[in-house]
Amino acid sequence: MSTVVKRKLKGSPTLPIHTTVEEPLVAPTTKSRKICNAVIYLVISLHLALIPGALYQYFNTGDACKMLDELHHEESSIPPLFHVQSPSVAAASKSISSWTSIYPGPVVEYTGQTMFEDHTHLVWTDASCALIISESNQRIQKIYSTLAESIQRLDFCRYVYHDADYVLQLPILNYVPEGVGVVESPYRYNEDVQNSLMTSSPRHKFWIWVVEEVGQRKGTKGVLGRTGPKMLSDAYMKFKTIDSGTVSKLDC
Repeated sequence: MSTVVKRKLKGSPTLPIHTTVEEPLVAPTTKSRKICNAVIYLVISLHLALIPGALYQYFNTGDACKMLDELHHEESSIPPLFHVQSPSVAAASKSISSWTSIYPGPVVEYTGQTMFEDHTHLVWTDASCALIISESNQRIQKIYSTLAESIQRLDFCRYVYHDADYVLQLPILNYVPEGVGVVESPYRYNEDVQNSLMTSSPRHKFWIWVVEEVGQRKGTKGVLGRTGPKMLSDAYMKFKTIDSGTVSKLDC
């Protein structure tokens, strides 16, 4: 059944004044209706996909300072050496100003040295990362050579230091656990921990485990699963099954 619209024409050259004309109301086509429904379905699906992460953050995120105060203990015995990834010493000096304001110390690039002052901020550039890999054993060098992307090589090198984009608000050494600490990820639907902030006692065996995990993923595509947070999360969970006492999450 067609719907009609009635309108009056005034002054039409072919029809008397006030003549009523019936016109069919054009209904949406089947194709346009399908496109409209698809767009609505896509928007709803995207919002539903974000709900798990949003709920986790809402119920599990608290005041970081308050949480740290509750966990306060004596300063860790881990050597106070801060590792920073940056294009240069100058760039690092700007990006870690919140760290150097709490822990004043020299900001230097790694050039093969092995002795450092307390609170040294050691800068890792592309060149210094390549240098330490060349100084490592053949197994590490072989795995490093299989990493095709620059970000993967940076990730691989990163498993000895923290990122320079963290803003430090409290003396972190009072809250660093013994052994290894890796920061908990807010994106629990993708990974359990992240490689953006990590702490470690010297020569901890967990990092050998991580290196081997990278080596076993030669066929894995993408950064997250090959060298990034997804890989680290899997290595973390596997390592916890054999040694749950020396590796822990950083809650903030």
